[in-house]
Amino acid sequence: MVTMTEADSILETASRVAGRANAARALWRERNTQMLFDRAIYNMTYKKVARGQELYLTNEARALTDKTSEVLAARQPIIRLPVTVQREPERRKMSGGERFMDGILREINIRWRRQGHNAWLADAAWYTTMGSVCIYRRIVRGRGGEVQFHADVWDPIQVFPVYTGGGLTELYRIYRTTPIEVRTLAQANGWPLDGLTGELEKDAVEITNAFWVEDGGGSAPAVYACTLVGGKVLQPPSEYEHWNGRIPVAIYPAGGTPYRGFDYEDGNVMIPDWPTSWGQPIFAANREVYKALDKIITWEMRLTRKYALPMAVEYTEQGEARVTTRDIETGAVVHMKVGEKLEYPNPPTMPQERREILQYLGGAAQRGGISNIAFGELGMELPGVAVERLLAATKSTLLPYQETLEFAISDMLLGFLEEFKRGGYGKVKLAVKQNYGGEGLQVFDEEFSAKDIPQTTYLAVQLPMGLPDNMIQKMTMARTAIPGNQPLLDVITIMEDILNVADPDLVLDRIQEMLVQANPGIQAAKAIRELRKLRNDAAQMGDTEYAGLMEKLIEAQLVQVQTLLGGASAPPGPVAARQRELPPGVQSPEESGASPDQMMPQQRQPTGPLMNRLQGMLKSRGMMPTGGA
Repeated sequence: MVTMTEADSILETASRVAGRANAARALWRERNTQMLFDRAIYNMTYKKVARGQELYLTNEARALTDKTSEVLAARQPIIRLPVTVQREPERRKMSGGERFMDGILREINIRWRRQGHNAWLADAAWYTTMGSVCIYRRIVRGRGGEVQFHADVWDPIQVFPVYTGGGLTELYRIYRTTPIEVRTLAQANGWPLDGLTGELEKDAVEITNAFWVEDGGGSAPAVYACTLVGGKVLQPPSEYEHWNGRIPVAIYPAGGTPYRGFDYEDGNVMIPDWPTSWGQPIFAANREVYKALDKIITWEMRLTRKYALPMAVEYTEQGEARVTTRDIETGAVVHMKVGEKLEYPNPPTMPQERREILQYLGGAAQRGGISNIAFGELGMELPGVAVERLLAATKSTLLPYQETLEFAISDMLLGFLEEFKRGGYGKVKLAVKQNYGGEGLQVFDEEFSAKDIPQTTYLAVQLPMGLPDNMIQKMTMARTAIPGNQPLLDVITIMEDILNVADPDLVLDRIQEMLVQANPGIQAAKAIRELRKLRNDAAQMGDTEYAGLMEKLIEAQLVQVQTLLGGASAPPGPVAARQRELPPGVQSPEESGASPDQMMPQQRQPTGPLMNRLQGMLKSRGMMPTGGA
C-alpha cells in the first residue's frame, strides 16, 4: 500500500472526495427515486390509506419478483474454464481452477450468512431482479494471517458510479450506519478515530466509501480508496496496487433501456431521465397495470363489504319504510303488525365491462411478466409443444437478469483469480468438492496457490434456472433426425450440457469405482472377509461345528476366486494345503480322479449338502425363517 503525496492534505482530500460524491449522487437522484417507488410497489406500500376508507393492493409485483429470484438462485452456478489454446501442463490446471472457484463461492456464502444475511446467491439474484446488482470483492488477511475471500452484495441504491470512455473511473457508496460499526471498521483496519468524537456520539453517521482511478503516467492506472465519516477522513487515501488498475466493485444494470443522457425541447413529450431506466425490475412493464388492478380491486372490496349482506327494510301496510338496517343492526326492537312485511332489496350489480377489464388487466400482467403456468399453477401436464413455447417465453423475460447476474459473478471470480495470482498471498485452503478416499463426492479442504491458476483462460459462468425442462423432447427429435444406434453425443458433453454435472471427471471416477466394486472377484473377496468374521466369532464362542462350516465356505469361495483368476496356480502356504484337503464333493472331476461322465448328479452340485447343513443350523438358532429356501 503506497500513500499519496503529503502535499495532498487530508482536509483537502476530504473536501474533494465529498464534493465528487455529492455530484455523483445528484446524477443518480432520478434513478434512486424510481428505485424507491419500485420497492414501494414490491412492499405494497406505494399508496396510503385514507382515514375512514379501505385500501386493497395486489401482491403481483412481490410474487413475481420473489419467484423470479428463486428461479435464478435455484441451483448453484456452474463454473467452467474451457480448454482452448492451452497445452497439456495448463490443461491439467483447469479442473483445479474450477474447484478453486467453487471453494471461493462456498467461503463467500458462509461469511455472508454469518453476517445475518440470506444466501449470497439469493441476495444477489433479488437485487438483479429488482434492476441492478452490485458486488464488492476483496481478499484480506485475517488476524492469524489466513487468506479470506469476501464479496459483499451492496444495495445499488447506495452506490453511485461514474463512467467515462475508459469504463468505471469513480464509484461512491454513501450509506448510514451506527457508531458501533464505525469503531469496528476502524479497529479491523487499524484506522485512527482522531477527530471523529463528535460524529461517534450521534445515533447514526453517514459513511462514504470512495474509489477512483488515476492515470499512471504511462504505466498501469492507479486505483485509490478513501473512507469518510460525516465528511471527515477515517481511511486516508491509499493506492491499492493489487487491484491492477480496476475498481473492485462490479455494478451492472439489468432489464433497462440502452439510451443515455439527452434533451427534448418539446414540452408535450414526456420522456423520463435516462437514469430512471438504467436498470428496471422484472415488473417494470406492469407498474401502471398494477395500479389499475389495485384501483378496481379496492372499489370491489368496498362494494362487497357494503352490499355483501342484503339490507333489510320494514314496510308498513301503506308501503312506507319504517325500520332501516341501522335500526336492526343497533338492536332496536321491531314490532310488526298484520299486513306489514320485511324484505331484502336486491344488491347492486356490477357492469359487464368490469369483468372484461379485469380479464384484460390480468392478461396484461402476465404478458408483462411471467405466465402463471411457468410456476405450476395449471395443475396438469403440458404437451411438448406447449412446454417449448412456455420455456421460450419465460426465458426471453428472464434472459436480461440471468445474463447480468452471470456476468457479475464472472467478473467477480476473474478479479479474484487475477488478484490472487499476482498478489503474493501464498497458499490457501478452501472447502471444495472432490473424490477423496474412495468415498465419492465429499467436501474437504484443498490447498491452492498461485501456481495452480492457468496463465491463459477465460471464465464461463452458467446459472441453471429452475424451470420446466424439455430435454427429453429434444433428444427424441435428435434421434428421429439421426436414426440408428450410433451415439449422438460424447459422455462429457452429455454430462456438462444436458445433466449439468459440475465435474464430469469426478463422476467418471466414481463410475469406475462402482464398476470395480461390482467385479465378481471383489464381491468374492468381500464375502470371504465376512465369512472369516463369522468363523472367528463362532470359534470364540466354542461352536466348532459352525466354525467348521464357515471354514468350508471360505475354501469354496477361494476356489471361485482361483477360477476367476484364470486357473492361476494355488497360493502357497496353508491355503494350498487346505485346498488339497477339500472333500471330493467340492473338488473338480479332474482333481477327484473321476471323469465328468462318472460323476453322480449330487456330486456335480458340491454346495448342495453343505448348504443344507448350514441352513439347518441357522434355523435351529432362529436366524432363518422355517420356510426359507
